[in-house]
Amino acid sequence: MGGVTCAAMLAKLGQRVLVLEQHYVPGGFTHSFKQPGGYHWDVGVHAVGEVTERSLTGRLLRHLSDDRLRWSSLGASYDEFDFPGGLHIEFPDTPQRFREHLIDAFPREQAAIDGYLHRVREVAGAMRTQLVRDQASSPSTSWTAAITPSAAHSRSPAAAPDRRRRQRLPASPPT
Repeated sequence: MGGVTCAAMLAKLGQRVLVLEQHYVPGGFTHSFKQPGGYHWDVGVHAVGEVTERSLTGRLLRHLSDDRLRWSSLGASYDEFDFPGGLHIEFPDTPQRFREHLIDAFPREQAAIDGYLHRVREVAGAMRTQLVRDQASSPSTSWTAAITPSAAHSRSPAAAPDRRRRQRLPASPPT
């Protein structure tokens, strides 16, 4: 998907683009395959999160699609995992509820969970800061203007087919 995204962006900037794919179907993680015995594997993207005016993903997809994509909410919980031993964790659509679910599942690890989530926010902020620096040091292009927060429009925070996946994981529950 990265190659096709890059090609689409270059084409929007007026460049001639040729996409070469080593597989007989282009798109990498956007296709499925079958195995003997009737097995069908969908290795494609199942969910796209944070498709908002505040996220780079949302602004980029809005620009590439000429604002024609419409996103459907995944609901209050976008995924859930069942571990051996009865451990069940849902992945809700808000950072606050995600933190609460992790602490409910691992009450003795609250400090570690808070430290991890703080680090995630810190890294995300550093990435945004670097993007702004890179944009400021290079000539402005139509795509950088299109994906800056002031040019974006609001969209639903997450998107995918309206269904939740239940995954059974073979590993022992985390300690």
